[in-house]
Parts: sequence; C-alpha cells; structure tokens
Amino acid sequence: MIRFGVISEQTSIKNGFFKRRKITAQIMRLNEFDADVLFVFLPITAEKLNDLSEAKLRKLMLSAFKELKLWNVTRAILTRAVKSAYAPVGTTAPGRPFNIDGRPSNIDGRPPQNDAEHMGIQIVTGEQAFYRLIPQAVQRAYPMLNTEKLKSKLGISDRGMSKITEYLIDRLCFDSKYISVYTDNLRAAAVLRDEVFDRTGLTIGVGLLNAANNNTDVFIDVDRRKIRIGRDIFVDGFEADIGLEGYDVDSLELCECFGLKDIKIKYLRNGNKRLTI
Repeated sequence: MIRFGVISEQTSIKNGFFKRRKITAQIMRLNEFDADVLFVFLPITAEKLNDLSEAKLRKLMLSAFKELKLWNVTRAILTRAVKSAYAPVGTTAPGRPFNIDGRPSNIDGRPPQNDAEHMGIQIVTGEQAFYRLIPQAVQRAYPMLNTEKLKSKLGISDRGMSKITEYLIDRLCFDSKYISVYTDNLRAAAVLRDEVFDRTGLTIGVGLLNAANNNTDVFIDVDRRKIRIGRDIFVDGFEADIGLEGYDVDSLELCECFGLKDIKIKYLRNGNKRLTI
C-alpha cells in the first residue's frame, strides 16, 4: 500500500494563528491508487505563512514532521503555499532553507540536509518525474523549431555527468543527429560518447561546461533543472493530468508518491506561467 503525507496550510482560521496553534491531521483513503494520504494542517493561512519569522516557521514545520512520524509516514509533499515559505536545503523548491548539516541521519546513511531528513522524513520534489519527462517535452517542442527534427541541435549541460544525461541521450539520440554534452567530468563524458557511438553510430560532441554553446535549438541544463527551447522559451516545470481536489500541490510530486511511470504532460511551465506548446 502507498502511504505519504501532505503538509498544508489552513484555508481559514477564525481565531487567528496565535490563538490556535494546534496542528491537525486527517487520513484520506484513495482507492484508485491503493493509497493512504495523511493531511497535516498547519494552524495558519497561506496569507500569513510568509509573515512568520524563520524561528516560528521552523518550529511549526518541526511540529508537522513530528505529526507525520506519529502516523509512521516517512514521505511527504508540501502545498505550493507552504513550499513558497519553507524550502528544505537540497530541494529545488523556493523558500527559506534551514540547514542542519552535521547532525546524524537515518536516511541513506548520509548527513541530513534539512530538518525533515533529520527526523526521517523525505520531502518529495518531483525531480525524478521531471527528468523522466524531458524527452516527452522535447518532442512537443520540435514542431516549434525552424528546422527539421533530425537536423536540430541539442545541448546538455551536466557538471558531474550523472545518469540523467545518459538517459536523455538514449531517449533523444534517434531524433537529433547533433547532440553535445558540456561537463566538468570530461572523462565520464568521453566514455559515454564511445558507448553511444558503439550502440547507435552517433557521435556526440563533448566540451567543458563553461564552453556551453548557446547556438542550439534545445538546451537542457540538468543541474538547474531547466530547458531552453529555441531562443526565448524557458521551461522549468511540467504539469501532469493528476491532482488532489481542493489542494494546490505539484502534480509531478504526486506522480512520484503514487509511483506512476506512464505520465503524460498536460502543459509546460515557466515558474507559475503555463506555456502553450
């Protein structure tokens, strides 16, 4: 059974934050996904979240993490309002980061990056779903380019040469004959170049990160989680056709929580702006 939490603001509080500080929780059963979702409600509205001091906001979030632990929930997502006010270090979310490096961790045996990890809570960011959907987004972008698909130029920047770049090339190498990778790890890039040539006959270009060529039709920045299409279309998010009614949460984070693999992009985003592609 799938089990995760959602940390949400209150939609309305009659007595105000400082008169009612109790965090509440409620389990919702979603039979469609065979999932139990624990909603943890902060005793504050979205309008008041950003007015809190860092100390008060951090204390509030710690209480929410403790509530998750009481229900034996170890994975959670944040509503957009909570995310905009509070962002754990190590995520791509905006907000105020609270770093507690140096404390012992019970997640993957590595030092925790934030309060959530220190308490054994994983904040789901939708990052895996985002990278998995990049080839689909690029396919949607090709009709906008003033060039044939096979003649289009594709650039990928990846400082450390992660497995993500290998995945992207595997998915896109049959659509574009001109692919270049920019990285600080030239050795790993050269190994990947040879593997791709042996497998497909395609020769990919390799260059240093600071020599990234802007003269590309599509440019994927793996480290910053951004895509440039053409000259002036920038993409930093996708929306899938899934949601939780009444809650403003990121659809890709939901896809990861539900373990969905066959995801279709509903639309592309640049910040909060929908892109009609």
